[in-house]
Amino acid sequence: MIVDFAGNTQLIETLHSRLDDKLNYCCMVGLSHWEDNRALSADLPCPKPIMFFAPSQSQKRINEWGGKQFQSLLAQQWNSFSKSASQWLDIETSAGLGATKVVYEKILLGQASPKTGQQVSLL
Repeated sequence: MIVDFAGNTQLIETLHSRLDDKLNYCCMVGLSHWEDNRALSADLPCPKPIMFFAPSQSQKRINEWGGKQFQSLLAQQWNSFSKSASQWLDIETSAGLGATKVVYEKILLGQASPKTGQQVSLL
């Protein structure tokens, strides 16, 4: 199984080729490698990657469970995640255009810690 957050086309194609029939599922979630905007090869071995889109998945669950049950389960999971995240995630807050630019450039250069969540405001 591949769950890809980067959108690195070359890596996805390489993994598909190497895993071949051992690969059962490929999901594209993000596109942090936005500069690699080349489309995946049309002859990519199966399974073809599917795109995960949170609003579509949320609507699917609302249709299955109903809005009230969806909201209840979402709140339970969010509360559990929030408690867990406070153990391993540090939040840094930045305000203003200049500070936002510094954070952005740090992330682009690979100098940001994955342990740190960035909360930025342009104002």
